Amino acid sequence: MVKATKTIQELIEKPRREIENIHDDVGEDMVEHAGVTKQSFEIPAGKYRYIDISDCTFVDSFMNNVETFRSIVLRVSFTGAQMTGLQLAEGAVTDMVFKNCRMNLTNFRNAKFTRCTFTDCDLREADFGGCTFENVLFESCQLDEAEFSNAQSKRLEFEDCHLGSIKGVSGLRGALLDETNITELAPLFATDYNITVRE
Repeated sequence: MVKATKTIQELIEKPRREIENIHDDVGEDMVEHAGVTKQSFEIPAGKYRYIDISDCTFVDSFMNNVETFRSIVLRVSFTGAQMTGLQLAEGAVTDMVFKNCRMNLTNFRNAKFTRCTFTDCDLREADFGGCTFENVLFESCQLDEAEFSNAQSKRLEFEDCHLGSIKGVSGLRGALLDETNITELAPLFATDYNITVRE
């Protein structure tokens, strides 16, 4: 169990205060969970004003095509989750474990990830553009065509991942990669930095 550092109430005050003026088309519904363990947890598809979850464990959950803004997920474990099309733009994701989750076509643009692990996850075409990563590990994940443009990181690691055709490869600056990834990404580096390879 990760030691609690801040309560969710301490983290949400500023985002909640600003959300009214920034995101006019957000839904009216809200989701809040704290300190629970659930099997087959589901949030129906749709727009939500916010989703704040802390200190929870979810197995076989369903969050397909859920859209929210500046939501907070804190000290939560998801195993076997279905999250295709989830939109969590500008969210705060802290002390998280995602294991064997389907997360393709997700939108995390400008979100902040702190002390998170993704293991055996399908993250194809996920949007991490503008995200901030601190102590984040992607392990045995599929990241084909994922977007990393303008991402920033402090200890971002990829282990045994497939990174083919990712976008914004310069956003991986400072990341730790497997040797096979360097070969895999070489053509993308050449394209991003306008390098011509002599045949």
